[in-house]
Amino acid sequence: MTQHPSHCAQPRRRPRFVARVGFTLVELLVCMVVISLLLGILLPGLAKSREAARRTKCMVNLRSFGLALEGYRRDNKDMLPNVLPFQYATARAPEEMRAILVNDPALLDTLQSYMDAPLPDRLDPSDPESPFQYRDPYFCPSDKDTDVGAKFGISYEYWAGTLMVVRELFAFDRNAGFSVTRMYEANGDFPIMGDGKAWHKQPGNSGQNALYFADWHVDWLKLDNNMQQIQGTIQVPGNPPAPPPNP
Repeated sequence: MTQHPSHCAQPRRRPRFVARVGFTLVELLVCMVVISLLLGILLPGLAKSREAARRTKCMVNLRSFGLALEGYRRDNKDMLPNVLPFQYATARAPEEMRAILVNDPALLDTLQSYMDAPLPDRLDPSDPESPFQYRDPYFCPSDKDTDVGAKFGISYEYWAGTLMVVRELFAFDRNAGFSVTRMYEANGDFPIMGDGKAWHKQPGNSGQNALYFADWHVDWLKLDNNMQQIQGTIQVPGNPPAPPPNP
């Protein structure tokens, strides 16, 4: 008797291959090691790139001040502004000097008409002790120290103004603005302005950007070659003013 095909014995099928899902412990550890090595290689380079970008922005800010100072000189008989080195420098001055300095003009007020940016304002305008808001070009992007930019309204110090104040107070130089301007003209590689602190510290440099007077270029602050010579021009009471160093 012939059986119906539906009742015929069906051939046995081999089981299909089932793909393995997931990682073994060894593979997972290898992946973690590779990722760690890549992060170790890439992150330092990324941090250096970010700091290089911040330093470049800082240099651009100082260059803006150089253009403003040059504009001021053209309108004021080639004189450098005889002003306070910070926007609110009296907060840093000794108590006995504050009354002398309180009415002196400040750098940003003097250069405001030459800067294409509004003055920095405080976070709380009703509170005179409130920190200043960070605003270009007055703040170095690496300045996170509330003792400088946020406190004084500017990250950069006008070193020529510091010399003028010191010579006027301690060397009795009534023409400090004139004498300091002539000193800078005779020594064009003297830094006229720069970072308030060493925010860009790297091996082999001072960590501060500086604006140089001769052609208003910006570079690393050269402490040994410049600032010591400038400090040597500051005379104590009773000593005659020294002539500017040779260029």
